[in-house]
Amino acid sequence: FVRKMQVQHPGPANRPVPIAPRGQMMCGLFGEFGPDSITRQGALAAIAQTIAHRGPDDEGFATGTGWMLGFRRLAILDLSPDGHQPMASPDGRHLMVFNGEVYNYRELRDDLLAAGETFRSGTDTEVLLRLIQRRGVAAALAQANGMFAFACIDLVARRFVLARDRLGVKPLYLHATPRGLRFASELKALLAWPDAPRTLDRAALGDYLATGYVAGNGCILHGYAKLLPGHFAEGSLDAP
Repeated sequence: FVRKMQVQHPGPANRPVPIAPRGQMMCGLFGEFGPDSITRQGALAAIAQTIAHRGPDDEGFATGTGWMLGFRRLAILDLSPDGHQPMASPDGRHLMVFNGEVYNYRELRDDLLAAGETFRSGTDTEVLLRLIQRRGVAAALAQANGMFAFACIDLVARRFVLARDRLGVKPLYLHATPRGLRFASELKALLAWPDAPRTLDRAALGDYLATGYVAGNGCILHGYAKLLPGHFAEGSLDAP
């Protein structure tokens, strides 16, 4: 199920801050939902290696029944191990992998502190994770001002959400299989799955040759897609 984000216009409490140079803000994520989600460490490491250039500082994987999350980290806000991803909520119910920056995370953090939350890191990832826990995905995305792509799972409700920022600064590629859903920051990470198909989409190729890009949620390979900017997708871990 895919929905468009509701926008909360920046006010005094969540105005944008200058964006760092593009090469300084990266990280990379990947994962899979469904009963056949890959769990072998060797396969996970091979997928992570395809996006190693996005995150030279750390690597992390987490797996469970019906899900897998992987991450390559470029440490920016909190250089300590407390910023390791996948990041779990204190109760272990929610896990997140996050690429990007929430510009107004300090204001959001202050609001959450006033509401009784505590934090173990100085990252915007943890702020967004707690915000989703407390207020829900739609409300959290309406308040978060930034550039990002992320995956978050709820292990009690057995649900997932994938989201992309309003302007689509951060990429998020998707590939639906007969029994699951795969996602990654780059297409080549999805192609690192051992059974990944590699069939050229001739219509998308025509668009690319005519305009220099593939519009909308299309992709140069058949069976792959991009999550549209300003949208989030949600579904069941057991039947994505």
